[in-house]
Amino acid sequence: MDSATTTEERLDAIEEFLAQLVVLLEVEPKISRESVTEWLQICSAAARAHGTKTARQQAAFGQLCERVLSLDGEVSAPDDATRQATRAALQKAKDRRAGG
Repeated sequence: MDSATTTEERLDAIEEFLAQLVVLLEVEPKISRESVTEWLQICSAAARAHGTKTARQQAAFGQLCERVLSLDGEVSAPDDATRQATRAALQKAKDRRAGG
């Protein structure tokens, strides 16, 4: 099997990652890199056990998880301005959904 994943496989992996992240955000009050990693390991094991993903899909997802969850790409905590801008954007989105 060719180890290079296609763009479509990589996009599918991103969609899967985001879908699983949303599920985790709904049920895990204190989300962390570790809790995300553990949840994705559970999901990946279930996919392997049930044969719901091809080997290439599993490889693409694994590569994405390694890149996204890598400790090499450590992200520093956001500063106050970033927090304030994020809160403002979230409030604006909530207001739009509420019709206001």
